[in-house]
Amino acid sequence: MTIPDFRHVPKKLFDTGLFDLKTHEGQGAFVDACVSAMHGIDKNFGHLKKKPGQTQVHGHAEDATLYKFGDGTAQAVDFIGGAGGPNPQPAWGVDSGGATYKDSDWLDPTQHVPAPVEQRRTQSFPYPDENSSGKAFQARIKQAYTDARRPFPDPNDHDAFKHFVRYGYSAHEMPELEAAEKHVAELRAQLGV
Repeated sequence: MTIPDFRHVPKKLFDTGLFDLKTHEGQGAFVDACVSAMHGIDKNFGHLKKKPGQTQVHGHAEDATLYKFGDGTAQAVDFIGGAGGPNPQPAWGVDSGGATYKDSDWLDPTQHVPAPVEQRRTQSFPYPDENSSGKAFQARIKQAYTDARRPFPDPNDHDAFKHFVRYGYSAHEMPELEAAEKHVAELRAQLGV
């Protein structure tokens, strides 16, 4: 029996932009989401249990899933390439050792309770004023595109709205200027300016 190729699941989840694989928390949330989604399609996918002292995310593999074959054996699939490095990306690497695991190494994602996420800042900030702060942020976004010698709005960048969504969300949890600085810097880095 072979493991079905589900590489599209981690790719589509990563492409949502919701997961920062460069952080422990973001990677943990991504692994939980991927394994749950794969399990929802094929019940043989689950978490790969880890023991204390092994590299893990709240009790299971930090970058892999385990597939049960139904005969008591299971095989791992690594779906984060470069985990823990500077540029982790979705991947699909079936363990070349074959079915080296047992059913007892498999953890049902529907019974898995992720570790509690550290509570975020309790202080909230007012939404930025659209006619002052919002327009100033928009001007900075336009300038970043200009500096990158790209039009704004760029007809080839259908996801440009995310800069404004992220800024608005962050401005609820931090001072508006700090949120603007954070997201303008991210955009400039993304544009290579």
